[in-house]
Amino acid sequence: MKKRKILIAEDIRNVSVDIRYSLQGLGYEVLKIVGTGEDALKSIEEDVPDLVLMDLDLDGDLSGLEAASMVYDLYRLPVIILCSAIPVDLAHTVAASEACGLVMKPFRPETLHAAIEIAINKHLGPSKPITRHAGCLFVRADYRHNKIDYNEILYIEAMKDYVVIHLTNGTITTHTTIKGIETALPEDDFVRIHRSYIVRIDKIHSIKYPELIIEGKLKVLPIGGFYKKHLFNRINSLQ
Repeated sequence: MKKRKILIAEDIRNVSVDIRYSLQGLGYEVLKIVGTGEDALKSIEEDVPDLVLMDLDLDGDLSGLEAASMVYDLYRLPVIILCSAIPVDLAHTVAASEACGLVMKPFRPETLHAAIEIAINKHLGPSKPITRHAGCLFVRADYRHNKIDYNEILYIEAMKDYVVIHLTNGTITTHTTIKGIETALPEDDFVRIHRSYIVRIDKIHSIKYPELIIEGKLKVLPIGGFYKKHLFNRINSLQ
């Protein structure tokens, strides 16, 4: 059986070494140990793991929560948060990072093993909050399911627990997450440009980082720093 590959993001050396030995003893392959969220993102670009163990408190500009959220947003990888003390708002900590689990340090190897397998199985399971069909979506809003053709979508905007779908003629607001709707969109036609925005590629009028303009409404949208490379790779691949 192929070993599952795990990336460790932990800035305390002796702790990271202990985690590595625990993982290797459990039969996992440790791809790399990094000390910052930024380095975790760079490492994933070089070699994609099956799961990331992310310490809650990291050196660098990105916190563990922010880095975990970026890992999920950009690469759709399961993340387990490691922490030394129970966060004040445990549910918020896990939800804010899109983590698939949380493990307290110090931990027993069997506890870590169970958390990893649950997170990976959860990640591999189906998750389609919005109904997808050929050429369109059915989105629940205003107590009914609304059919939306993909070619009518200009861009999608996240607003807390809601998502606003901006169309060529009007908008539809639905109670879901931007990650949930992203999984239902065809990857060839849409691209994530920011934690709060997805755009239809053929509706982009122009790009001048850190902004782009959507045709029709000539709406100016921000481009997130961690989404810049992915956006330009998608644009260049169309040429």
